[in-house]
Amino acid sequence: MRLHLPVAAIALLGAIAFAPSSARAQATFDFESLGLGARTSLTTTDSGVTMTLTRENGSAFELSNINGAPGVPASYGSRTLDSFNNNVADFYIASFDTQLSAFGFDFGDFEPSDDDVIEIRAYSGANGTGALVGSTTVNQSNLPPNSPVSFLPENVTFVPGGSFQSVLFRGGASGFPVSLYYDTFRVRQAVLVDPVPEPGAVAFGVVMGGGLLGLMVRRRRLS
Repeated sequence: MRLHLPVAAIALLGAIAFAPSSARAQATFDFESLGLGARTSLTTTDSGVTMTLTRENGSAFELSNINGAPGVPASYGSRTLDSFNNNVADFYIASFDTQLSAFGFDFGDFEPSDDDVIEIRAYSGANGTGALVGSTTVNQSNLPPNSPVSFLPENVTFVPGGSFQSVLFRGGASGFPVSLYYDTFRVRQAVLVDPVPEPGAVAFGVVMGGGLLGLMVRRRRLS
């Protein structure tokens, strides 16, 4: 007895066996692999996402080691983004090689009695170009007046409601518009990524596909 399986059924088996699971890539940038000191640009990659960090008008910034200072969490490690010149109001520009759906970071200040405010703006294109996708402001919580000077850590996550490729941000107090420290940047990719199946997953797909095909053959013979 000859077996005539529809081509569509075979194609469906292949699709079931080899279809990869889609996911949105998430990346974390902690700067720990980069050198200390002043700079005007840095580029770092994690989980397939690349971030390039600059400031408006080429203003400088630096990576500092504030580990061990009062109030600084251990998660800050030995590399923390320092604004270098806190009297210059130029925004930081975080530009990415892919579209994102969420952006966030840890931040803090050594003078928590100040009224610090963070501004964040997301743009559809790289380097702050294209359409403004969304913006937000964050007021830093402050310690009571006359408290001992200590680092007050906080964090923020910004989800503007649309995909974006760059973020402008700055934070500080009146008279010191860019005076906060930043660490552990976190982003989520906007586009679903289909990973290449692992060899084990491919073998499992072959077995599953073969098993389903065998069931179809057996059912055809018994009918």
